[in-house]
Amino acid sequence: MKRFNLNLIYYFIAIYEEGNLTYAAERLNISQPSLSAHLKQLRDEYRDLLFVRKSYTLEPTPVANDLYPIFKQAHKLVSHSLPETHDFEPKECSYTFRIAAMSISSSVILPQILDRIQEEAPECVIEVVNIKEDMATDIREKKIDLVVDLTNAHPTLLSQEIWGDELCMVCSQKHSQISDQVTLEQYLSAKHVMLTHDNYRVNQLTEFHSPIFADRKVARKLNSIADFSDTIYNSDWIATFPKGVANAYFDKDKIKLLELPFEYIKPSLSVYWHSNRNDDIVNQWLRELFTSEVLTLSSEI
Repeated sequence: MKRFNLNLIYYFIAIYEEGNLTYAAERLNISQPSLSAHLKQLRDEYRDLLFVRKSYTLEPTPVANDLYPIFKQAHKLVSHSLPETHDFEPKECSYTFRIAAMSISSSVILPQILDRIQEEAPECVIEVVNIKEDMATDIREKKIDLVVDLTNAHPTLLSQEIWGDELCMVCSQKHSQISDQVTLEQYLSAKHVMLTHDNYRVNQLTEFHSPIFADRKVARKLNSIADFSDTIYNSDWIATFPKGVANAYFDKDKIKLLELPFEYIKPSLSVYWHSNRNDDIVNQWLRELFTSEVLTLSSEI
């Protein structure tokens, strides 16, 4: 029986998941020429190119696509047999977790998760940083452990939805024109305070959620919920928020929370991670806290 270098499985998986020899070599902590030599071995073994260069990426051939789930399963079985896989104890972990999160999640939703992390792994350090427009590089290079962002915001990363909510309109209790209901005409004629997507000033509610959002008269753009209170409480300006967030954040004696006068797609948040951390036992534990925790915020109006 022909002997097969089992290390080639790890090299193949890294190339497949990174789609780039330089990134795969960095992930494996070997030189790019060395990885190129291993790729040649793989090609010789399977008599197929396996990966074809297109622009700046390596795209897998049909043979590579067939091999990936087989190699991935083999890697998973071997990894799970190692002692460190079974010996991982959160209470003994002193890792520093870096989580990139939107302001809306870090101020209202994320505390639930952070409390759970601190409870299960009290020696860990948790660092929350702002979202950047392109998180793919930082998370690939393991500068970031997880990203919490709008669903579908990072299509190149693995993800799972963790939270969603209905929307409502928020306005002052003293609003001069809006009482217990808001009409579509009132909604579109009013001045809106818009919550932007942190550092890159993109509206968090887009035409994907409803074409109505593109027709709003935006008077002010803010990227922190903390800045909304005085603006809404003391003016006839309005804002649109997830119901649970509005209930949790605003003073009910000073605002009205009203149903939107049109249909829309409910916004949601997802947790994102890179494929190179998919089988990492510590990262798996962290993801499970996000995906198993019931994120409940009151959404009653």
